Amino acid sequence: MIRPPAIGWPRLLDDLTYLLGDELPGTTARKPAPLGTLAASLGVARSTLRGWQEGAEPRHNDGEALLMRWCALAGKARAFAPLVRAGGKPTQQVQRT
Repeated sequence: MIRPPAIGWPRLLDDLTYLLGDELPGTTARKPAPLGTLAASLGVARSTLRGWQEGAEPRHNDGEALLMRWCALAGKARAFAPLVRAGGKPTQQVQRT
């Protein structure tokens, strides 16, 4: 049985830390948002967020909310969300320029 690619939650959260972070003065680069800021923005406990960053899979409703937030901030459709193929290899990432 072939498994479809799964959402790369740690990568998606990493993207969100930059998308929610502050712009660095004089550049288009961004400073990553602190863990507490990200957790508050997503409406979850810091410990929950840490678990997701370490590879735990969010509940369905939480995952849908994360995807919607990522789509809104990245300006991309969910089809472009970071994925992980069988074997754990990431497929794509948001530009951080």
